[in-house]
Amino acid sequence: MLGLALFALVAAPGFAEEPVLPGQGTLLSAGAEVAGASRYVWRGMPASGGPALQPSVWLGVENVTIAAWGNVAMDPADGSGLNELDLVLAFSQEWEDLSFEPGLVGYILPGVGFTAEAFGNFAWQPQWFGLYSNHAIDFWDARPGWWSESGVQFSMGLPANLGVEAYGGVSLANRPYNTYYLALDRTGLQYLCAGLALGWSHSSGLYTSLSGRLDALTNEDIQAALGTDPLLMSALLSVGWEGSTVWVK
Repeated sequence: MLGLALFALVAAPGFAEEPVLPGQGTLLSAGAEVAGASRYVWRGMPASGGPALQPSVWLGVENVTIAAWGNVAMDPADGSGLNELDLVLAFSQEWEDLSFEPGLVGYILPGVGFTAEAFGNFAWQPQWFGLYSNHAIDFWDARPGWWSESGVQFSMGLPANLGVEAYGGVSLANRPYNTYYLALDRTGLQYLCAGLALGWSHSSGLYTSLSGRLDALTNEDIQAALGTDPLLMSALLSVGWEGSTVWVK
């Protein structure tokens, strides 16, 4: 399922060349992306054995964004066609170096079912070094499953419209979360993770990024429940466009 990360590594400059002043107009934004994944890994759990295509689209009005994200299996062993569709409603707010993004996400799994979460993503990025902490509560069917991933992140711009980002974190989850997803009666450490990404953006709003991630499952019960090795590696190549404009009544 959707990892609730930023859709693009490098934010595209978009159409609006001047900041929006109070009362000047309404900031509108939109974007679309297609990503190719070596495999689909979600929160330290392998959701596919082979490659997948992951398209997404989003529309924003001021600080509110609605988005749709899908996963299309490419390996016959993982099924065929669209096997997941996530619908997201998010609100973003920034205070100097601190950003906060709360929202709701619904997971539609054709032929399997539906579940929904409330999430809150925090980030503190004063310069090239920062901290992040992402949280989600699965409230569907009154199931209070809680998951989190928190860690350090490094981000900086490079010449030629390039940007690089790296991060490392730790994930925790409670008993209802593990009972639902893994049939395990436990609370605590889920995985350790590290990732690296390189992105390029253009003034037209086009961007592309190449990223890789490593998840380390340190708990043997989780490894056994998933039937997987302790280390999970995945890579993602993304191409997209994002733009914005100011609508004046």
